[in-house]
Amino acid sequence: HLFLGSVAEEVVRFSTCPVFTIREEDEPKPIEQFKNILVPIDFSDRSYISIKYAKEIAKLYNSKLQLLHVIEDTIPAAYSLVGKMSIYNLVPDITAKTKVRLENLFNETDESNLKHENYIVNGHAAKEILNFAETHNTNLIVIATHGLTGIEHFLMGSVAEKVVRRALCPVFTTKSFGKTIISSHSEEN
Repeated sequence: HLFLGSVAEEVVRFSTCPVFTIREEDEPKPIEQFKNILVPIDFSDRSYISIKYAKEIAKLYNSKLQLLHVIEDTIPAAYSLVGKMSIYNLVPDITAKTKVRLENLFNETDESNLKHENYIVNGHAAKEILNFAETHNTNLIVIATHGLTGIEHFLMGSVAEKVVRRALCPVFTTKSFGKTIISSHSEEN
């Protein structure tokens, strides 16, 4: 699996349009409602696109959005030489600043009147996204992909692909390039 990956992961990696994946179940259940939609946010342009897709889906299903930012408390070795071992030492008010950034991102995109909650957790991105989805009654994850291929993909991996591989709920992956299904992104078509 390390070298070949799964078919779903390849489709997510190489597709030029958003991809909706659903985990195989012994007893399939119809998807009738997405009450809680999780949107992992890393403040990249890709996050901006994901939140727009999530808002469109939330409008259709009258869903609540769960905006999640994961603070990975790993800092470059150069900072540890000066005695800084944690991002919280470097930026003591990082949680408060991140809350403000999440709310600003939400309000910058259309449909700012939708129900939403902002969450900030510490840890490794893929693991924390999956843990959050399982413990917060998430029905759908809308996540952006970097679109990395080749050696970059092999070395860096993909948080989105790890989430697609392990999530118990459906995952909608978005791209910052290629085709879109949201009419307001006509510049990408």
